[in-house]
Order: sequence, then C-alpha cells, then structure tokens
Amino acid sequence: MSINLKDYLKRKRTTLENFIQKNNINDYQQILDYCQRRGCEPITREAFELLVSPPVLQEKVAEPKIEAKESAADEEKTSKPKRRSRKRVSRPAQSSQEEGASDQPVEDA
Repeated sequence: MSINLKDYLKRKRTTLENFIQKNNINDYQQILDYCQRRGCEPITREAFELLVSPPVLQEKVAEPKIEAKESAADEEKTSKPKRRSRKRVSRPAQSSQEEGASDQPVEDA
C-alpha cells in the first residue's frame, strides 16, 4: 500500500510549496520520478500547475516614449503661472512714497 505525497510531506512536517522549492523541482516529471523512488502516489498535474506557475514575461505593454513626452508637455501648459509677490510697505513709508511720486511729466533740461 503506497502513501499519498501530501501525507508523506505531512509526516516530514513540510508543505508542498516548500518541498518544491527545496528540491528545485521545475516540471511535473521530476515529481513523478521522486514519487517513484520513494514509493508514494504523486499529486495531480493540475495541483502542481497551481503551485508552479509559468513566469510572466511581460505584464504590460510598453508605451511609446513619444506619448510620454507629449503628456509632460501638456502638464506644463496647464500649470498656473506664478503670482508675483507684492512687497509689503508700512503705512508711513507708503504715504511718503505717494508724496514723492508725482504724475507730472518730466521736462528735459
């Protein structure tokens, strides 16, 4: 009577994920070979494929660099212009500035 691989791993106090990582198992055939040597029943191919998923080569499509530059240019156009800061002048200084300023035209000498 042979034992199931999951039960065998329980007795060894390990999980299937740790077993696969520890033994560097990359494909289902390696599990079949291991189970044949140990005399246990292998897990199903579907269970193995759930644990070992193929690597994702490219998750998203690369965007053209030209579009990225255009969007940066749009952001610059939509930004608000900077406001000039007014210099604060005290009231006595303000009145003396107003007195000194005349709206009379300047005559050339």
